Amino acid sequence: MQDGYIAAGGTECNMQAAWIFRNLFKRKYKAESHQIAIVHSEDTHYSVWKIANLLGIQQLVIDVHKTSRQINLQDLRTKIKKAKSEKIEYFIVVANMGTTMFGTVDNIDDLTTVLDEEEVYYKVHVDGAFGGFTYPFTHPKNSLNFSNSKVTSISLDAHKMLQAPYGTGVFLIRKGYLNYLATTEPHFMAHKIHTLSGSRSGANAISVWMILRAFGSKGLQAKVKRVMDLKKKMCTDLDKKKIEYIHDPHMNIVAIHHRHMVREIQHHYNLVPDNHDHPTWWKVVLMDHVNESMVQSFLDH
Repeated sequence: MQDGYIAAGGTECNMQAAWIFRNLFKRKYKAESHQIAIVHSEDTHYSVWKIANLLGIQQLVIDVHKTSRQINLQDLRTKIKKAKSEKIEYFIVVANMGTTMFGTVDNIDDLTTVLDEEEVYYKVHVDGAFGGFTYPFTHPKNSLNFSNSKVTSISLDAHKMLQAPYGTGVFLIRKGYLNYLATTEPHFMAHKIHTLSGSRSGANAISVWMILRAFGSKGLQAKVKRVMDLKKKMCTDLDKKKIEYIHDPHMNIVAIHHRHMVREIQHHYNLVPDNHDHPTWWKVVLMDHVNESMVQSFLDH
């Protein structure tokens, strides 16, 4: 069973998870802040840099392979060993279910295998802010969910593929863990506070409920399938044109190399680069409003 709530977005959800785990390490194991680190790939959402700063914990940024964008397991092992030598004993691991730029998905089994072999204490948070309403439909047998005993919490953004109002995050965590945030200091409150934010919009929660009720599981599957069919067409044509790109086969993002992207396309489609000063990749996201003629028009440029 899980607890959860509708948050202001993925950033808050990621913060909520890390805050809970930091408090767990401190309260249960008497850890000091300098003994705790948050571990993530270099492609992880920028919110994790904020989290390390705000919580006052260490940060281990793991390299990725530049062609696949998968975590470099040797670099992970090296940095875990170094952290251990520096008396860091507790690790908050962020596993990506679709990175913001490339849509790539971390192999959680590989990640946890390294951590287990290094015999460290860790908790895994899955950042599914981008892929949470896509990846489970395209890859139902994935390990980034609560059927995996090593996953403790998950964040999703309903304002992306679910198309809820902007600022609608979904935070889920196994039962019992919210107690590590329980506060009773505001004596005017009749109940404990278990969340990062105070006031929240009830309308956002209602919108998620209504969308899920309206589409249902089959409706969402059909919606995602249509988008993925368009993505498959795009990738097939890019292959024919010998255009270099990166993608995860189960995600609706295609990152195209800068040398293939003329300024006209960048501006016309409001594309986002990996680096605004020195771009290498440009992100294309296939969303619900995109149709085949739009994809063809893009490919014909």
